[in-house]
Amino acid sequence: MPANLYFSFSPSVTVLSLDNPSQKTSASTNLGFGGRLVIGREWLVARHIGLGVAAEAMVGVNPDKSGGPTWTTWGCAVVFSATFN
Repeated sequence: MPANLYFSFSPSVTVLSLDNPSQKTSASTNLGFGGRLVIGREWLVARHIGLGVAAEAMVGVNPDKSGGPTWTTWGCAVVFSATFN
């Protein structure tokens, strides 16, 4: 029986911006590095139907456009999937 495990890594180029209309301020970054890592598993529940769950982590590192500190962003999620083959 197959394990039905999967891993995924997606490198990316990222940019961030922030606008605060109430204070009439904004900030943005230069291009930076980002990435997404996913680890998941899927179970076959019927002949052509699979259900799965995965853990996902994301990161982005961007230098500030005006020379300020580097912006580092993190995110994580639990995702569910349904597959019809």
